[in-house]
Amino acid sequence: MSTLSKTALALLAATALAGCGMGMKDEKPAAAQPAAAQPAAAQGGSMMNHGGMMATLSPASEVPPVANSQAKGDAMVSYDPATMMVSWTVNYSGLSSDFAGAHIHGPAGPGANAGVMVPLASAGSAPNGKLEGSAKLTPEQAQALQSGQTYINIHTANNKAGELRGQIMAHKM
Repeated sequence: MSTLSKTALALLAATALAGCGMGMKDEKPAAAQPAAAQPAAAQGGSMMNHGGMMATLSPASEVPPVANSQAKGDAMVSYDPATMMVSWTVNYSGLSSDFAGAHIHGPAGPGANAGVMVPLASAGSAPNGKLEGSAKLTPEQAQALQSGQTYINIHTANNKAGELRGQIMAHKM
């Protein structure tokens, strides 16, 4: 490849990366904020009714953190304000013991605990799996969900208070 071709290719790649917001600078991404704390433009308009929430579940996010667990998980959550329906898909693996239940808890930010708002699944599921479902929220629950004040908690026989936890946060798609 000629020097001119290499230069043109490098320029094209740099332009494409800059257009995607992935410049060549050593910049750190902005910290994620609950949807209510972000300006409407940052939220991408009506993101909340297009499945724009997610959670990364880890033992370290439990309050207090769970030691000696290799469990992990993730969740995609969507909310439709017209119907007040929330839907979820939660994937998890590596639980230390039998699955005992999963819920959306709130209102609470990271580092705080709260009661069950929405049951996701009850005991009897396999220790590695996937949870899917939906539920109608009350106005108070919807407000907590949209403001980043809810979290998903997966409970196990060894960790009845929870083995995996992840804060549900707005995710720009």
